[in-house]
Amino acid sequence: MRKLASGTFIVLFFLTAIAGVHYGLYRLLAGSGTLSVKEIDVKGAPADMVAEIISASGVEKGMDVMSLPLREIAGAVMDKTPVSSVTVSRDLPDRVIIEVKMREPAAFLSDGTNTVLYDREGCAMKQNGIVVVPVLLIETPVDTNADRLDNEALRVVLRALADLSDRSKVRTVALKEKEGFYVTLRGMDGTLFFLGKSVPDNDTMARVNAVADKIRTQKLNVNYIDINRDNAVGYQK
Repeated sequence: MRKLASGTFIVLFFLTAIAGVHYGLYRLLAGSGTLSVKEIDVKGAPADMVAEIISASGVEKGMDVMSLPLREIAGAVMDKTPVSSVTVSRDLPDRVIIEVKMREPAAFLSDGTNTVLYDREGCAMKQNGIVVVPVLLIETPVDTNADRLDNEALRVVLRALADLSDRSKVRTVALKEKEGFYVTLRGMDGTLFFLGKSVPDNDTMARVNAVADKIRTQKLNVNYIDINRDNAVGYQK
């Protein structure tokens, strides 16, 4: 028992000594400024968003790298900037890395009076510069004060629009609750494409673009196309 107690004491002594050395080294480095933040590196954000993300993080040069609350910093960036994910890490001795994934706009939502930009999950976004995305026209009022849409059906449509491979070609998507979807394309404002109840996904829009190409190529004067009709211009099953 005495040997066991003696061995335990020796182990504890050396662990305490090692911890003391580490703490002393930390205090020495911190006191010399070696562990002070000298660089804040933001990855995954456009250049015009870097300053805003750093400001939202609260991290400043000269702060102690080791005492930074990384989770709280990530949470602050999530709350204050248009990002979908944030990872904050230390790169010792003096660098902090904030890696983000930016939220991407899916569409403008408009009731004819109010217009709000949303991402694919229905979260409102600030418009920074020119944004080329479809305008989703709806019959119900848009709540300009809500941070997120509570209408799951509209979120489904936003996700479909965000996934369109040729989204920049779509000017408007009008949703009529009793009828379905109507689409106009950029450069073809005079032609209305009726989709019926089909959400404008990639398959549906491929048919719309095939019809649009036919109209352009043959220089046809067409004001209205029901894309689901067998005799729709340029569409073959």
